[in-house]
Amino acid sequence: MNLSIDIGGSKIASGIVQLGDKPTVSDFQITNTLKNKEQFLSAIKNIITAYQKDNEINKICIGCAGLIDNSGKIVYSPNLRFLNNFDLRKYIENEFKIDTTIANDVQCFTLAEANYGAGKNFNTIVGITIGTGIGGEIIITKKHFGGSQNFAGEFGHTIINADYNKRCSCGKYGCLEQFVSGEAVERNYFEITGNKKSAREIELLAQKNDSDSISAINKMAKYLGIGIINIINSFNPNVIIIGGGIISENINSGTITLFEDARKYALENLMSDEVKIEIKTSELGYTAPLIGAAL
Repeated sequence: MNLSIDIGGSKIASGIVQLGDKPTVSDFQITNTLKNKEQFLSAIKNIITAYQKDNEINKICIGCAGLIDNSGKIVYSPNLRFLNNFDLRKYIENEFKIDTTIANDVQCFTLAEANYGAGKNFNTIVGITIGTGIGGEIIITKKHFGGSQNFAGEFGHTIINADYNKRCSCGKYGCLEQFVSGEAVERNYFEITGNKKSAREIELLAQKNDSDSISAINKMAKYLGIGIINIINSFNPNVIIIGGGIISENINSGTITLFEDARKYALENLMSDEVKIEIKTSELGYTAPLIGAAL
């Protein structure tokens, strides 16, 4: 059996994946991402050990936020800096003696959508996920495009406002994910309510139709639209597929204003009416990164 683990900046999702014409994810679980290396590795070991009790695991498949080189080493993860230059694949193989693979989490998300979801009828696909930060992936003629070092698709760190006076997690100023991300949601919520809550708390409140939380999420629409325009002008894909925790909670709350407003802004501000593009939400939802990791 394949055990897939999706490691993000704020949560770790996991499940048993069976591939096929209609892949399935069973025993889905979410664990909070711990913020230091020792606690994080302990949590990963506990997750794997728990699944081993009831399943014969013959492969561990990991999607992780950050830059993953061609050997599977985590080179740089802005929201999980304690993993920088860490070979998580080798660590797990040494601990469990199970064949392990690792790739960028959004590469996994987009690969699954390209094969089974919103991108299955297209050749040139860009995937975007919005959570703690923004992740991206490019698939050209059904093949992953990673550039010379496998780092292509870091749309969250494209600079859209160089005058912004606060540093991004990557250390630069004015990156897209400062305006469309968990950090942005927290800032927007504080500006609306005067109260501090985590992005995850705001996501859960939005799912319960809390108007302030929904407004904090939807406030990001114009910036997301700008990011979409830049991607279209750079790659001219057939389709852009958007997913991730914030998009999912926005849809679950009964409103898709963030996505629809961003989509509308992007389409209204393209350089030409002749540019044809599909902009869609994920069809596979939370299972996409887990399925893609197994693929």
